Amino acid sequence: MPSNYNIPEPISKLGGSHSFAIVWRFNPEFYRLIGSKCKKCGQKYFPRRHVCAHCHSRELEEIKLNHSGVIRNVMYAYHYGSSSLGYEGTPPQVFALIKLDDGPMLEGEITKLSPTFINQDMLGKTELELRKMLVGKKVRAVMRRYRKLDNGNVSYGLKWTVRDTAH
Repeated sequence: MPSNYNIPEPISKLGGSHSFAIVWRFNPEFYRLIGSKCKKCGQKYFPRRHVCAHCHSRELEEIKLNHSGVIRNVMYAYHYGSSSLGYEGTPPQVFALIKLDDGPMLEGEITKLSPTFINQDMLGKTELELRKMLVGKKVRAVMRRYRKLDNGNVSYGLKWTVRDTAH
């Protein structure tokens, strides 16, 4: 785990391998969408910041961000195939830039796309055509499995699902 995570000193000395409970407890921004808001200018950030990039104030408060937003751009789509360890049976993955309803932008994986969309609409399309189909769609955050690790543990995190269409 990178050293810039907000992990308390005794826990950070455990090394690079942390239990999921520790990661869950000490990285709220990635599991509960916790960001920061400048008390002077009102600018919101994700992940949390200690200094406002807009007005350079150090007076920021922790806030819970909205779990819904809009797709602003489709960054890329990727299919692991059946040969990638830990990703067997994984459908094609679409990653997008998402603007939350309360301001900040972040990237995330779009999940729960219909089989029709994946098999007919997505395959064979150029990135530009894929962007036109998904940009502007409303999404919401959902907790989903990322992958199964070699030791049997399962890695979870936030993904995004389209709200306003049949996808």
